[in-house]
Amino acid sequence: RKLSSVDFLAKHPAVEPLPSLLKGIRQSLLSHLTLVLGKDDLAANCLLLHLLSRLRTRVDVVTVGRLSLNFTGFNRESVSIFGKQLNTLIQGLMPYSQAIPLSIEYLNTATLQPRKDNKSGRLVTGVLQLPQGAHLTFDETLLQSGSLASKGVENTVLLKNLMESQM
Repeated sequence: RKLSSVDFLAKHPAVEPLPSLLKGIRQSLLSHLTLVLGKDDLAANCLLLHLLSRLRTRVDVVTVGRLSLNFTGFNRESVSIFGKQLNTLIQGLMPYSQAIPLSIEYLNTATLQPRKDNKSGRLVTGVLQLPQGAHLTFDETLLQSGSLASKGVENTVLLKNLMESQM
């Protein structure tokens, strides 16, 4: 049987936190998110909902319960400030997270999916070999025009399939 973190919590009523305590924690977290996101309350609320969302079920090819989030309007200068702070924040809040820079150089050289090394007969890990529930952050500000090698095309197709399936 697959265990979740809830299985280890006591089901005793005395352990349940007070609603006022939860509200205070939520407000404190939202205040911190708002500061990191340049005092944007809406973005902070969306980020909090995104971080709390989980895949609930699949109906055909549609995933239910997973909320993707895309922040736009960043330029290279502002993303270096907000992006690093945001990645640090997410890494502190989420048990597993991975930031992936979407540059031509990275796509052409990175090993995103696991592959078998025929010489040693072993599986070589890939960047996207992550535990269930891991948070992925894609930095699209590094995208430029250029040409992808065959590995870059494979990685792009892999990322496209991953985003469509919302793993």
